[in-house]
Amino acid sequence: ILDLDPQNHSGPAMMQAFDDLDLIASYATSFPDDLSQYKSVFVALGIIFTGHELNSIESMKLLQYLYSGGRLYLEGRRTWYDDPPQPIHHKFGIDVVVDTWFEYDTITGVTGTFTEGMLFEFGGSSPYNDYYMVPEGSAFTILNGPEADYGCAVAYDEGSYKTIGCSFEFGDLIDGDNPSTQKRLMLEYLEFFGDIVTSIPDDEATESIASIGKTYPNPFTDQTTVTFSLREKMHVGIDIFSLDGRKIATLIEQDLGAGEHSVIWDGTDSQGNKVNSGIYLCTLRTNSVIATKKIICY
Repeated sequence: ILDLDPQNHSGPAMMQAFDDLDLIASYATSFPDDLSQYKSVFVALGIIFTGHELNSIESMKLLQYLYSGGRLYLEGRRTWYDDPPQPIHHKFGIDVVVDTWFEYDTITGVTGTFTEGMLFEFGGSSPYNDYYMVPEGSAFTILNGPEADYGCAVAYDEGSYKTIGCSFEFGDLIDGDNPSTQKRLMLEYLEFFGDIVTSIPDDEATESIASIGKTYPNPFTDQTTVTFSLREKMHVGIDIFSLDGRKIATLIEQDLGAGEHSVIWDGTDSQGNKVNSGIYLCTLRTNSVIATKKIICY
């Protein structure tokens, strides 16, 4: 979650949705050094008068992420019309139609898409906008504003990458009855992006071809053992990340056979330096699975 919004309208709410789903996300307020480590990236830019304006360098970083097969959510009120266009905007399959000012009093899901049946009230302090989104090519509208044709979120599956572009703030949606909740909407976003398997409950772990088991001891001081299981031979990577998304160390990067495995982390970074006390993310990745566990070092 890349929260560039100076007023943080959506970043904390997105983090809460991940927590409610028992998923783990990294939170940053500036660009990480390497976006390619993330399965999906959610960028929040903010509202009209105080939002962040993407620059050409930031646009290039997001383009490179998409070209590597990324999944990108980009949210911003002014980024789609008022701000100077950047090359990244052209990758979302979105055209913008300028209209008179209208209010986002409700946000409605679109029949036949993964948001069907959703209806949110909008509680933002700045609920007004003067444009709506029209999908181009194979892109499709997933959320509408006060009128059926006033698109405010568009999804696009290009084939090698996927995007969702949005013109309102996720954090200002007011939860209603299921499925109209931030938690459910985030789940639908992630399912559209695909290939996300994280923190699997014990009774479902056998359904995954790869999963992280227990880490012990946790919390730890000197070293901890990470266990994981594979249902078939595959290439596996296990990395340690800080909560701001920096890669701290790589524990495994190799082909392994089916069965139970374990690896030890001694609490040091890739240079052999002892890390500071705090929470770290241990991530297992294969070609089709990414699974994460929290590890506490003290």
